[in-house]
Amino acid sequence: MYNMSSRYFIIPYIIIQAFYSSYLMAQTQSKNCNEKSFSSILQEAEGGNVSAQINVGEMYGLGRGIYPDRNRMLHWYKKAAVTGNVEAKLILARKYIELEDYDQAIIWLNQAVDLGDPTAKSLLAIMYLLEQGVIKNPKRALSLYKEAANENELLSLVNLGLIYEEGEIVPKDDNQAQSFFNKAKMLAKERNDANSQLILAYIHEKYGDKEQTLSSYYKAAELGSADAEYYIANAYIFGIGTSKNEEQAIYWYNKSAKHGNKSAQFELVKMHYFYKNYKQAYFWLSVLAANISEDDKLGNELSYYRGRILGRMTEDTIISIDKSVIDYFEKWSDCNNNNPSN
Repeated sequence: MYNMSSRYFIIPYIIIQAFYSSYLMAQTQSKNCNEKSFSSILQEAEGGNVSAQINVGEMYGLGRGIYPDRNRMLHWYKKAAVTGNVEAKLILARKYIELEDYDQAIIWLNQAVDLGDPTAKSLLAIMYLLEQGVIKNPKRALSLYKEAANENELLSLVNLGLIYEEGEIVPKDDNQAQSFFNKAKMLAKERNDANSQLILAYIHEKYGDKEQTLSSYYKAAELGSADAEYYIANAYIFGIGTSKNEEQAIYWYNKSAKHGNKSAQFELVKMHYFYKNYKQAYFWLSVLAANISEDDKLGNELSYYRGRILGRMTEDTIISIDKSVIDYFEKWSDCNNNNPSN
């Protein structure tokens, strides 16, 4: 049986912002699929439509109707961001964080903060805690969290709860911590969006309610979260909140992978390699490789699998799968995202 070694669910407050990747990186699956072609959206973007510019940036970033291109992705996000669009500024900052270009990330986060955006304040607080692009400043981080929390920003409410619970930045205060957790939980239940359900899942997991944790992830998945789909797959691998079921795990990894989750794509590489399904392993390895930068930490691990997979396939098979990867990106659609190569 396949053995997955990565951790499940437990997430410290300094990196819980990953729950917002679906919003910031526009990686959610729309309930109303977008039938417009890449060329038609690009034409709108070139005409100055900011929403279309963000959409084109996403399409270049994830390979939606076009082969992934990091430089063009950044170009279109920047075009939208310089118009003053706060969503584009947040997405751009998040991309620079992923690329570990923290100086650029800070520039765009500060611009979004200047526009009063509470999510930007929460993310900037994390940068001050991690000393990424700025000098470490827990007091400034705490101030930003409180400002955002006053606007009912869920991430900040949860992180403040953890800060008061841990007692490192402020004196330990379990009552204050519980107050922040309770408020975050109440607001998350009221909001019918994927990110709120992810936050709710984290709170349920924190208090050991595995079934409610999984239930919240299912709700987030229904609302389009690739992160939630990945966590559901993990639950089936580990048997947390449900019985172990590798068939279901692969199903959910596939859904998450097709929605752009790199961790899910990598799990599919490893699982298919383990079960000697080298065609599928190479397919997802190639998809993942197209979506990461040259200095990505996954690079070395992908090289390890690439060397072992290529030696088990003919040259004709490799060429055929390479073509199927290009077709996968160019023909991908929210309306018809069928399973990739067999």
